Amino acid sequence: MAPSGCAVCGIDTNLVCKNCKSAGYCSSTCQAKDLALHQLLCGKLQPFLEANPRPENNYTTTHKLALLFDKNENSPEFIWIETKITMSDDGTYNLTCDLSEWLGYDGDADGGSGDGEAFIHARHDKKIQVWKASGAIAQNPGIFTLTEGGWDFGMVDDAYPDRLRGTIIGMGVESLKDDTRVTKYRDVTLDDLRVALSCFLEDSYMFDVHKSHEDGYNPYVILDQPEWFKAVKINNREEYFSKTNPFQEVMLNRNMRQWHSDKSAISELMGITLLVRKFPLYRDTFKDRINPEAISLLLNVNTSEDNEFWGRVPFPKYDSGKDPTFLVFRKDKQEITKQQVEALSSYCQVVLCQVLEEPEEWSWEKEDQEAVLDVYCSAEKFEEYFETFKLEKVAEGDETWVDASPPSGMRAAGIAEEDPEPGAKRRRVTSPPADDEDEVSEDENSEDETSEERHRRFLAYANWKVNLALGRG
Repeated sequence: MAPSGCAVCGIDTNLVCKNCKSAGYCSSTCQAKDLALHQLLCGKLQPFLEANPRPENNYTTTHKLALLFDKNENSPEFIWIETKITMSDDGTYNLTCDLSEWLGYDGDADGGSGDGEAFIHARHDKKIQVWKASGAIAQNPGIFTLTEGGWDFGMVDDAYPDRLRGTIIGMGVESLKDDTRVTKYRDVTLDDLRVALSCFLEDSYMFDVHKSHEDGYNPYVILDQPEWFKAVKINNREEYFSKTNPFQEVMLNRNMRQWHSDKSAISELMGITLLVRKFPLYRDTFKDRINPEAISLLLNVNTSEDNEFWGRVPFPKYDSGKDPTFLVFRKDKQEITKQQVEALSSYCQVVLCQVLEEPEEWSWEKEDQEAVLDVYCSAEKFEEYFETFKLEKVAEGDETWVDASPPSGMRAAGIAEEDPEPGAKRRRVTSPPADDEDEVSEDENSEDETSEERHRRFLAYANWKVNLALGRG
């Protein structure tokens, strides 16, 4: 029953738990991460072996240590499973298990029939065979506790794995044939408890680290693992009425397919495409479902002609008073923090909404729009705003912002539009007004100007608008 590899990260190690000697760890860091789950069985192993010695084996029958998740218990236990080598009518040998004592029908309609169903689950180099009773419909309380905080793919219900109802048994697998047929079993180790949990979490699309257990998080699930990546949930005003901040970090399952989500065109121009997906967790009785923090990420920046929603959020799809909570994550499945999303949302509301507002005295041309987007949807502009926003947050006493940094992979400013033909002329526009002027008007007596000159004037106008919005004007 000696472990092989670290229970958390899977790398080779000779270090084991000094108490049970049945779980391997490469470092004290990994051991600390696994502690809550490990403690469920660490103190039970030696007492079980002393009270229940391995039954006698013979040349066709062996007994292997297995994990039992009883449908009536909140914690896993150890059991001995009898395995037999049998011969079929065609002369082939088969390895079978006697699970009738635990998976047999006992008169409980939720217990399932005596016919067991099994599948193989692997994590790192460890494989287990998971057994359940056919037809079981009752949730297993132990599995529910271990997976609490997870949401299913539709983000409507808790992500309890439907195929793991009733009593569940986990057996260690030494070798397989054709990836499904077990040819040799092994005793489970406490490392296999982590393997089993990864199986239980396969149906979890999103993990809400704050929606579980009295102390605010699920201590059994390790989320800083390759199968998870960080995203942000933006609660609508009705959802977070009792909270101080609508932005909440969640974890998404990297291996799950993604449902349809709207793309944030602003973030795409910045080089860090964000997907925005509705989170259907509001009640029909809610009257106020506004979510300006989320829908600001969906500003329309399509530079095609006759775009009536330029610089605004498409209505009535959004911004109609019925906006739910939203889930925001990077399309490339790289991590993004709530500080980064909060700063970007604020940047869209405070800066971009001003920049994209069309002046009353003239109309945007496609090249003008592209020039402004090229500058204001760049790393330079956003990072400048991010640092200012960060200082304000820290000054307010929010320590979570102390080490905050902008997202990686943002695009630097460049030339967004094609160079105009040599000598191309356009109607000239006057400079932004002085501090004591109220409007910008077209200079009817001005000479024609080049595209570059026009873009400089539009950018100067945009800068003036932003400075006013930020109280610098």
